[in-house]
Amino acid sequence: MRTNLVLALFLTVAAGLAAQARAQTDRSTYSVSVLGDVHYEAPPLERFHKPGQAGLFKGNTFMWEKDMPGLLAASASLVGPDTSFALQLGDLIAGASRGYDAQTQMLAEATAVLEKTYSGLPVLTVCGNHDYMCGNHDHAVE
Repeated sequence: MRTNLVLALFLTVAAGLAAQARAQTDRSTYSVSVLGDVHYEAPPLERFHKPGQAGLFKGNTFMWEKDMPGLLAASASLVGPDTSFALQLGDLIAGASRGYDAQTQMLAEATAVLEKTYSGLPVLTVCGNHDYMCGNHDHAVE
């Protein structure tokens, strides 16, 4: 039920932003930058993960250090004057095994990266299963 509520809220916000963008540009078309599962990670892994579990997330860290800067820059370079917003489709982070505070910090860092990448453009995210923790997703949708 809560997932449906979050999805309905997201769709309402997205429709509102799209309508606002059309009204501001006085155009009948607009574009949206879309990102899939980006699974944010940043060293040192022990900030977010319990001892013994950090190794499970090493691949995401490698991807964020080596591939993501170029991929995000390429995505941002496609933003044009008709781009209304950026949409990240869930799994913004890989998930933090250290608990709520680590999960919240990880979400904040990942959001800051996207906001910097799409400077001045609204960034919307969908709460994915990796963003959701311990039956409580309030921190992910704040």
